[in-house]
Amino acid sequence: MTPALLPLVRPALREALRGRWLLGLMLGLMLVGELLLRFGGGGPTTLVSMLDVVLILTPLV
Repeated sequence: MTPALLPLVRPALREALRGRWLLGLMLGLMLVGELLLRFGGGGPTTLVSMLDVVLILTPLV
């Protein structure tokens, strides 16, 4: 990251980290993705299943 870009990105990152629901959503999606990779067989099946999860959760957020 260039030094000129850092003052612009820093407040946006602080604002994003202030919203705890965003961190919860990120951790939840990471957990679902990990479980799908472990038990779903991997590859395209996991990708399609993760897409389904995101499409279901997106309108709720």
